[in-house]
Amino acid sequence: MITHNLFTGLMPASKLNELIKKIENMMNLQKEISNDIKNAINEYLLYLKKQPKNIKIITQRIMLLTNNESAISIIKEELEKSDLKESKIILSELEFKLKNYEKAYMIIDGLQKNESQKLALVRDLLKIENYELIQKILTDLLDKSTNPKIMEKAIYYLAVIYEMQSKDLNSLPISSKIFQNELLESPFIKLNSD
Repeated sequence: MITHNLFTGLMPASKLNELIKKIENMMNLQKEISNDIKNAINEYLLYLKKQPKNIKIITQRIMLLTNNESAISIIKEELEKSDLKESKIILSELEFKLKNYEKAYMIIDGLQKNESQKLALVRDLLKIENYELIQKILTDLLDKSTNPKIMEKAIYYLAVIYEMQSKDLNSLPISSKIFQNELLESPFIKLNSD
């Protein structure tokens, strides 16, 4: 073995064999952890199939498993393989956590009856002030939705981002300028001007 020949002159054979056994044990442990993560995700998805209303709890539990890159790739793989709508919602949340905001939106956009998930994504994007993607999502909702409540919420969120963007530009909202308007000044006696 080439590796064995490289180290033969540097360390005794017993130490080398001990090192190789440690590496093999670590690799076996990694495989076991990978299998445990896969099994956990599949159990969560099985539970979601029977109890879809508990998606928030399951999402939180799955997000607790995303502490390293290898776990994330395993989780993504298992969620992508699943046909459950809830698995795609969780995958979108994971992409959002990883700051892949556009990818999170594309996953939600690929779902049927996704309007409430899109609004939830808008709320999350508001927290990080990603106005460009918010506008894209809201425009999409306004173009495609026939639900008046969804359309009303989309218009409301457009107003919210407009207001937030105007604050970013150091200009106050229109409502705050109404009292400083010359047209509304009166030469007559003012009431309540103590």
